[in-house]
Amino acid sequence: MRNTVRHAAIIAVLLGTVLPAIGVGTYLVRYKYSSELRRGIQEQLPRSAHVIATGVSENLWALDRDAVAAMLDAVMQDPAVVAVEITDARLGRFLMREHPERRSDPPHHIEWPIHYRDERIGAVRLELTEAPLRRELREEIVSIIGLLALQLVVSVTLILYVLQRRLGTPLQKLGDEARELARGQLERPIVPQREDEIGQVEAQLEITRRALRSLIDTLEHKNRALEDDLTERRRVEAELLRLATVVRLTQNPIALAAPDATLHWFNEAFAARFDSPGRPALGRALGDVIGGNAGRDWASRQAVEQALAREESLSGLELAWQGADERLSSFSLELQPIHDESRTLRGWALLLNDVTERRQTSEALSALARLGAEPDQGAFLSALLAAVMQGCGASGGYIARHTPQGLNVLAGIAPPGGTLQTGLHAGNGLLTRYADTDGALIVRRGANEILSQEPVCRDCRAEALALAALRDARQRTTGHLVLFFDSAPAAPAAAQSLAALGAARASAEFERLEVLEALRQSEQKFFSIFQHVPIPLCVLREADGICLDINPGCSNLFGYPRELLIGSSLPASPLCPDAATRVALQDLLERRFETSVGELALRRLDGDLRACQIHVRRVSMNGEPSLLVALVDLSPLLAAKSEIVELNRSLEQRVAERTRDLAASKAELEHTLTQLRRTLDELVHAEKLAALGSLVAGIAHELNTPIGNSLMMASTLHDLNAAFGEQVRSGLRRSALDLHMQETASAADILVRNLQRAAELITSFKQVAVDQTSSQRRAFDLADVASEILVTMQPVLRKRNYGVTLAIPPGIRMESYPGPLGQVLANLLNNALLHAFEGRETGQIQLEASLLDDDRVRLDCRDDGVGIRAANLKRIFDPFFTTRLGRDGSGLGLNIVHNIVTGVLGGEIEVTSEENHGACFTLRLPRVAPRTAESPAETA
Repeated sequence: MRNTVRHAAIIAVLLGTVLPAIGVGTYLVRYKYSSELRRGIQEQLPRSAHVIATGVSENLWALDRDAVAAMLDAVMQDPAVVAVEITDARLGRFLMREHPERRSDPPHHIEWPIHYRDERIGAVRLELTEAPLRRELREEIVSIIGLLALQLVVSVTLILYVLQRRLGTPLQKLGDEARELARGQLERPIVPQREDEIGQVEAQLEITRRALRSLIDTLEHKNRALEDDLTERRRVEAELLRLATVVRLTQNPIALAAPDATLHWFNEAFAARFDSPGRPALGRALGDVIGGNAGRDWASRQAVEQALAREESLSGLELAWQGADERLSSFSLELQPIHDESRTLRGWALLLNDVTERRQTSEALSALARLGAEPDQGAFLSALLAAVMQGCGASGGYIARHTPQGLNVLAGIAPPGGTLQTGLHAGNGLLTRYADTDGALIVRRGANEILSQEPVCRDCRAEALALAALRDARQRTTGHLVLFFDSAPAAPAAAQSLAALGAARASAEFERLEVLEALRQSEQKFFSIFQHVPIPLCVLREADGICLDINPGCSNLFGYPRELLIGSSLPASPLCPDAATRVALQDLLERRFETSVGELALRRLDGDLRACQIHVRRVSMNGEPSLLVALVDLSPLLAAKSEIVELNRSLEQRVAERTRDLAASKAELEHTLTQLRRTLDELVHAEKLAALGSLVAGIAHELNTPIGNSLMMASTLHDLNAAFGEQVRSGLRRSALDLHMQETASAADILVRNLQRAAELITSFKQVAVDQTSSQRRAFDLADVASEILVTMQPVLRKRNYGVTLAIPPGIRMESYPGPLGQVLANLLNNALLHAFEGRETGQIQLEASLLDDDRVRLDCRDDGVGIRAANLKRIFDPFFTTRLGRDGSGLGLNIVHNIVTGVLGGEIEVTSEENHGACFTLRLPRVAPRTAESPAETA
């Protein structure tokens, strides 16, 4: 078993809890057993002996044996008592009781004297056994051990559960995540379960996973790029190696000539045939070298010279050459001009192939070499296929390209008795798969079975097949060429090579057409952009800076005609107003960078100078290094920039002046607002203090009566107690005692009722005062808070003949701020007393509450007074708005109510009223007040 952290934790728990519990428990059990046993015997012996001696002392003195016997029989009911013996000081043994079967081990005994009126009259000898006490202790120890074991099991289970939950499972998850990282599974993110040490490790693992993922992605990207580079390099190296090998080992004469047709290089095969010490070939004219010898084949020499003069390729020309051994050899000549990208002649390439023994093949090669670019692709491919078939003696064949839609047959010649269908075919046969995998090959067996599965062929018969793949520049298979043979070819290698050559020629033609099309589109795009772009553009020859072309934008900007600028050097043109500008422009054009940028002042035809930004970029036009020059007119931009600078200067001045004015106004407004807020806070605070002072005065008045009555009763009790004390000293009669008891009970009853009344008033006032001063948040019953408010307002209500009805059912529990809520109720009641009944002697106010739903309470304060005018309803909660300004009205009461209800209590308040029909203030409050930053500070 592996030593894991989980096992170590379990072992640590077991060792840390079980072993100490066993050791301590064993020690405590042994100690308790021995100490309890010893203490039980030591305490029971004297106690029991003393009890017996005390119980029998009277009877022993009277020599009442029966009573003593009954006493001893009762004592013997104790299973720990073995024997009890009573001896008389004068008579000896008086009485004895014994249970010999209880002597299972040596008993403990004690002798205790018996006294009667301080005189010793005898003794008690008591023997006790440990067996019952030992049995009780064992049962108690067993129960203790059971409870201890249960506690250990519960403790170990809880500890193991916590360890498994907080350590084992997170560690196992951490291990699984680490193993996933080790296996390279980096897709799934690692999410920490808790913010502890293991969670921190998981967070670090997540960082590691992301880093590894990023590193692996980077490495994969670099590996793919490296693989592509290596593949391309291998292909180029293989091509170069193959070409060098072919050139070195080929038996065909190969030579290279300069543009003037003088030979400057040839291979060993060419030197063996045409170079001799008497007449070396190096440096001689190409036509003179290959034009024959001893007056032979002047027609070939003339054809070569004509091809050289016209810079045309020459293919299929046969030369007759007589060597030193006077043997006549025939060569097939391949003469190709070498052009660069600008179609400038750079030299000539000459290939001579000995066709003496392979004339048929040479004729085919000559035919292939004579093939030139055809406007009709199908005609070119048909001619190519015919030449290949003629060279290797094939009876039929076709050329097809591979497309995503299927096989597209572009040219075909059917064998005798069969048909070939050109065009697109949805299916792909075996030959397509052979071309993709094997390239060029000769099929000597099973040709008819293969043709029967080809969608191109119908009733075509062949004994052998030659296949060559068409490949693009990246060596990807794009099609194939197939040749049919009635019989196996005599020279399979030559047939295979010819098929491969035909496929390569077809591939080259496809690539040439694609390049021409791309070049045509590119030139068309460049010409369109060059002619229509509004930016002035010039094309210069890089060698001498001569202007080759300008676009209409350049003529429109500077006004010069095209004929004046084209053909001349740009620095020497009228665009440059002075020598410094010409030097700077020439320096900009001569910089050997891909792109160059500069700013110069150029002159228009009317003499006006324009600031221009000049961009020079090196390009290739028709194979010739050129410069594309863009002349961007900066004059409108500079004028706009100057205007913007001037506008910004004036704008900054106006903004600064306006900013100073706004800052001064803002400071003045902030000072005024601060003064208003401070004044409002002071008024609100004064309003609260005034309400609290009124409350204190009313409570003091209410407390005066019960406390005065209590004081009077207390003094009465004092006088009654003094009179009762005199009566006690002079002799107390029962009638006086009864009268004193009645008077004392009556006075105490009056005192208790008055003190209870005072206590109720003080409790209500204390709760209301604490709530309003501390604004504690607590749970309360809405009916209790409303009742306490009414109690504190009783002194105000008694002075007027206005009644207040409380219709709030108990049980509406709220968790809110009772102090602000009580202040709201007090302000609403004071507002009604002050405004609602003006000019009336009586009136009624009703406080009513109900539950709107489980979360909200509706509280109505309704009166039947004079009502509120419609014009005042919209302003009733505004600060300082009152209809009794200067007559007990500050205009802050209802504003305080509105602020408390909508702010601290998180509710809503609205008022409805009609003149002479009273008013109703409706509060909708949440049962649980919101905890917001504006709420008062809460205390525990």
